[in-house]
Amino acid sequence: MSTAKYYVFRGCLIDTPELGTLRIRHNAALGVSRRSGRIIGISEQADSSASSADLIGAWSSGRVDDSAVDTISLRPGQFLMPGLIDTHTHAPQFRFLGLGHDLPLMEWLEKYTFKHESEFQDPSLARTAYKDVVQRVIRGGCTMAAYFGTIHLEANCILADTIREAGQRAYVGKVCMDVNSPAYYSESTEETLQTSEAFVRAVLGEDNADDDS
Repeated sequence: MSTAKYYVFRGCLIDTPELGTLRIRHNAALGVSRRSGRIIGISEQADSSASSADLIGAWSSGRVDDSAVDTISLRPGQFLMPGLIDTHTHAPQFRFLGLGHDLPLMEWLEKYTFKHESEFQDPSLARTAYKDVVQRVIRGGCTMAAYFGTIHLEANCILADTIREAGQRAYVGKVCMDVNSPAYYSESTEETLQTSEAFVRAVLGEDNADDDS
């Protein structure tokens, strides 16, 4: 197992620095802190004679040993790009992707979603389902997402834990619902205030701080 503190990726970098502009850097180098996952430097045209340790040293203004750096060389046809951001996704509804496009929203919710979401009161179901959901979102290129959960406190905490363990950045919203939903899948105002506060406290109590090192 590698004990390197840094990664240096060499190859093609693609991004869009501003609207309408596609930037392609064919022979670039990008350094990443292994501990924080943060980019610490980019060289537009990486000199093949410069070692990865030299590049890290230049970016961090200090000397770095070769053993502290792992180099990943991209193959022809491979490239790096910024992660995508999914700004609205319902984690418990993933099993119904592509189903019921012929139905209005409320009919779709009543036919597919409400019954299934109510079952997330079972923590074992939440763990299994959310692990699959988060991995699918990451495989789709989304390194950050805004997730809707369900009304259940424990299931939402499980979703947050699953995201943290996978290394994804995310917002998780606990659903608060007492209108246009069946009685078996609703909360009173008092209940939803209590569970929402408990969810916020639970998430803030975890180690969610960024680390720049």
